[in-house]
Amino acid sequence: MNEDGFERYSRVAKALIQVGAAGTGGQDQATRELGLALEIVLERSPYTEPRPAVLPVRVVYEGRPLAGGLVKLTNLEHDDAPVETQLTDADGHARFTMPSGGAWLLNVVWTKPVQQADGIDFETVFSSLSFGIPAIVPKTE
Repeated sequence: MNEDGFERYSRVAKALIQVGAAGTGGQDQATRELGLALEIVLERSPYTEPRPAVLPVRVVYEGRPLAGGLVKLTNLEHDDAPVETQLTDADGHARFTMPSGGAWLLNVVWTKPVQQADGIDFETVFSSLSFGIPAIVPKTE
């Protein structure tokens, strides 16, 4: 606490974009791991029909599940505070209530001490996954 420390940080970002009508086409791209240093991986696409009630995610750090990561779900239209936060379990999993529509951001930050790294004491990675989903429109008869 009484010493200066030096940090190296990086950011990784993913954006999920639905092309065409929701529920059409392959959804495997939405749930595929890309091999980023710190990555939020959806376990179910928010574009599947019918829309699931839960949005399960997995967080991977350096190729392994990350336990104890604080994942935040934020509505980008009102981004002053997350709508929901979850800690990942031992297998890197967290579950969120599926948003009803709008522009959304999932994010997680992880820091680790670094030994013998050119004067760097800590390495921090910021990871995000943004996506937008249309609001559910009630069917009229």
